[in-house]
Amino acid sequence: GGGYGGKGGGKGRKGCFTCGGDHLARECPSGGGGGGGIQSSGTWTYNYPPGSEGYCAPEIYRQWPYDYTADMYSFGVLLWVMVSGGARQSLRPPSTIDAGNAGPSWLGRKDDWDALRRCLESPNDFGVAQAPTGALADVIRRLTSFDESLGRRRLQLRMTHDQIRGHPVFARYTLPGFSAEVEVVQEWVNSWAAKLCEARSKL
Repeated sequence: GGGYGGKGGGKGRKGCFTCGGDHLARECPSGGGGGGGIQSSGTWTYNYPPGSEGYCAPEIYRQWPYDYTADMYSFGVLLWVMVSGGARQSLRPPSTIDAGNAGPSWLGRKDDWDALRRCLESPNDFGVAQAPTGALADVIRRLTSFDESLGRRRLQLRMTHDQIRGHPVFARYTLPGFSAEVEVVQEWVNSWAAKLCEARSKL
């Protein structure tokens, strides 16, 4: 999977799954595996940010220091894409939503977080196919928050692992704990896979 690459912040593989420091397999579009306590200086490698265009946290585009909360941002974008189907107007939220967008333009993506914020607030203005509402909109908003006034001085304040597990959107799924062993996670995955198969058989 990706990695913070020590002080430099290594180039992560796009859309990979990794077992990070919390032992949980998860998509890691920002290239930042591992749990809290690991921090990158924000330096790019070969003039490329560590992650996938549209999913990178805004602090990465600005080459500011970042930690695991950059992955939280990417997770929020992933939820947005899965739920909403994206925006169809000229204002592009962070995504790989706009198929007409040819090639990466890293610096042009640094304010995608604000585009997503506006799409959440006014979905009809931007042709959002299915706007998330209620608790789901809340969790996406909190995962993708960004405070530019913090600058390079402080890391971004987003949802923690415990806050995600306790949020109404996820609480009913009884996600494995932060330090759960791989066997516990696999048992949880198998359990839900069996439930989904049973539900599909009844359709």
